[in-house]
Amino acid sequence: MANHTVAPVYNDLKLISTPENIIRTEGMRRILACRRALMSALKDAINYGYSDAEIDELYETEASVFKNMREWEAL
Repeated sequence: MANHTVAPVYNDLKLISTPENIIRTEGMRRILACRRALMSALKDAINYGYSDAEIDELYETEASVFKNMREWEAL
């Protein structure tokens, strides 16, 4: 079984007082919370017997979603 890295946990993101930075910090906090939930779900999938290829495909899908999101934001 392949070893999969798990994203680091950032629990103490400090708010910076400008509205733009507050929005960015809150957005990052939400992204990290969702990413932790995704990593937990992927770990569960590994434990339920999904193959390494299936898990790798899920990780690739996650990466492509973030890539597409950045491209769509640039439009």
